[in-house]
Amino acid sequence: MKRALTWLLVMAAIPAAGAAQAPPAPPPAPDLTAEVAGLRQSVEELVALLRDYRADQQLELLMKRLELAGTQLVPVRQELAKVRGEKDLAAQEVERLETLRETFEQQRGDDEENEERWAMMLEQFEGQLRAAKDKVFALEQRQLTLEAEMAEERQKVDLLEDLIDRELGLR
Repeated sequence: MKRALTWLLVMAAIPAAGAAQAPPAPPPAPDLTAEVAGLRQSVEELVALLRDYRADQQLELLMKRLELAGTQLVPVRQELAKVRGEKDLAAQEVERLETLRETFEQQRGDDEENEERWAMMLEQFEGQLRAAKDKVFALEQRQLTLEAEMAEERQKVDLLEDLIDRELGLR
């Protein structure tokens, strides 16, 4: 009887051990509406992040363009200053030559002996004066061209500054 009782206990324990090792029951089906709402919120957050990133990139590009436009103004400013200086020197040379010519004509007087010499000197003064006036004219034209370039570049800089201000919401 002891044996039969042991056998009975062993047989009763085997199905209980097999039941303990059975796979767990599948989880209940998730609420599909809540899952879709969560996905929608995640997508909206990603879209907002991408918009912010795009705006930052666009602003950075505008800032780089502004920096480039500013660096392009530097050589034009330098050349304009140089041309203005050269033009001022050429204008001073014209004034000096005109004064010399007037002084020369006053000294010339009625000296008929040296008339040929005086005529050659006057012709030389006139040639130098024409050359100096031509140089002043050419420098004035270059100055006008550079000033137009400066105005155009400055307009680009102003436009970029306006775009940046709009991007930052300052205007």
